[in-house]
Amino acid sequence: MSGDDEGTGVEHDLRAQKEIIVRRGTIDLLDDEILALIRRRREVSAEIQAIRISAGGSRIATRREHVVVSRYTAVLGSRGAELAAVILRISRQGSGAAR
Repeated sequence: MSGDDEGTGVEHDLRAQKEIIVRRGTIDLLDDEILALIRRRREVSAEIQAIRISAGGSRIATRREHVVVSRYTAVLGSRGAELAAVILRISRQGSGAAR
């Protein structure tokens, strides 16, 4: 199956490598957006925790966390529940670098 239309194996490999590099660049940009959103979520969560505590409530709202986990699970299945749990743990840390 060696036709002029297909190019050499080396050319095909170079094309594939270029496509992979482009897509990895896209993933890097998406990861940057995801990280920025998680950072912002952590900041907003810290604000909510402070408001709740100053009003005499607890720092964590278990019922609300169940809603969040359910939303992630509905879209991503059991891995969504795992992801939600990690994001909730990060969000409980407040603003600043992850510990």
